[in-house]
Amino acid sequence: MTPRAPVPVLQAPVTIRPAHLQDAEAMSAIRIASITALCAPDHDNDADTIAAWIANKDGAAFRSMLASDATLLVAERAGRVVGLGGARGATVTLNYVDPGCRFAGVSTALLAALEAAIAAQGFASANLDSTATALRFYAERGWRQTGPGSHLAGYPMVKLL
Repeated sequence: MTPRAPVPVLQAPVTIRPAHLQDAEAMSAIRIASITALCAPDHDNDADTIAAWIANKDGAAFRSMLASDATLLVAERAGRVVGLGGARGATVTLNYVDPGCRFAGVSTALLAALEAAIAAQGFASANLDSTATALRFYAERGWRQTGPGSHLAGYPMVKLL
């Protein structure tokens, strides 16, 4: 008799909620880890490029964003913050996931919530500047590239809501 493969443990569902001040440090840690571990196509693992990209990504930056008119959301799984998303007006500004939760639906859930928040403000379309790493992710969710873009400036994309 052939032994059966172990059954994977089901992960807790993802919950999306507004970010709070007490989430700032977790949001910072996730953003830095995501940039460092997942965005190699953008920074080519160049230490100087990574250092410049994460230089202002601390908890204070998120506390400042929380005091602004931006929409900031976090994704939680089993009570732990595992992703963050943000928008200002019709522009998606943030969508980062804990590297350990990549390909687990966290970024998709955050993006859907951001799109809904943008639509609820009366916008018929949304825009963003994608990293090279995330281009395929956004395209598979109905976004289309609107210009050539670059590693440093990002790749402009739009989606009708």
